[in-house]
Amino acid sequence: MIDADGSRRPPQIGRRAALRALGSIAAGALGGPLGGCGGGPVHLPGLTGDRPPRRIWRPQRANGATALLVHGLGTRSALWDLPGSGGLAPTLAAAGYTVIAPELDPAGDWSATLTPIAAAVRGPLFGIGLDLGGTALYRCPARFTGRIGVGAPIASGGFSAAVRGVLTADGAPTWRSFERHRVGGRRVIRLLLTHGLPAKVHRPLIRAGLAPMPAAQRRAWHTPGAGSAVPRLLPDLPPPGPAWGPTLVVTAPTDGLAPPWQCDPHGFGADWPELRVRTASRVNGDGREFNHLDLAVHPDARRRIWPMMIDWMNGTLEARRGG
Repeated sequence: MIDADGSRRPPQIGRRAALRALGSIAAGALGGPLGGCGGGPVHLPGLTGDRPPRRIWRPQRANGATALLVHGLGTRSALWDLPGSGGLAPTLAAAGYTVIAPELDPAGDWSATLTPIAAAVRGPLFGIGLDLGGTALYRCPARFTGRIGVGAPIASGGFSAAVRGVLTADGAPTWRSFERHRVGGRRVIRLLLTHGLPAKVHRPLIRAGLAPMPAAQRRAWHTPGAGSAVPRLLPDLPPPGPAWGPTLVVTAPTDGLAPPWQCDPHGFGADWPELRVRTASRVNGDGREFNHLDLAVHPDARRRIWPMMIDWMNGTLEARRGG
């Protein structure tokens, strides 16, 4: 495990029983005026029609850079601005970034969808992806000033039979099922996705932040190497390395859906000067143990994780500009 300062730490797993049981653009930056603001759907010049639908947040004082926020499988773009969470999208806008958050078809080719959106952006561009949204950014051939994968798997296999059963069961087509389903008296959504999410955020998450998650799509992503005791890189993923460019990997040691071993390039022998891996946990000074969705919606993430991400973006931007 690599801490924020680059030092190696032993993995901090925590909540073992649970895991064992389940196993910027200003107005002209896109080459023309933009319609809509404040998270409203907009049309981006250079793209065909309004597909995919997308929201945009504009900063009052732009730094000239853009952040492309990509939700994960089973979530929606509303995740980035849930009531009560503070919202990563408006937080980035307050830091000077213009923010684009597309709504992706769960059955579509996400990397292919993101490529023309990224190509339409002039100036520095950061991609921030949660879960398989981060994986799609790793696959995307477009130019990025930096990429941030938040609980973004680069490998599969190595899951326990119990975890694979939860991820691929026909009876769990959405995260809403995980809200209802219980294992050992505890809701699956609490074990796999969130730890102590406040009700003021949890309710909007269930109501607006979750999306259908087709069983076939989950199988396609989560079962490669399912019979293997060790993880394998996902198919069609460019090998992690310098070609990825500046990359920040954010993981949570108690993440039951995308644990650190599934997300960290170091586990596959990859290392390059512009790679940084941050484990969001109490042992690293983050005040609490985070789980999968906590990294994107928990109010504590706004106080402890998002500022670290923005600092990394600002530093990468400054280095790119020769500052």
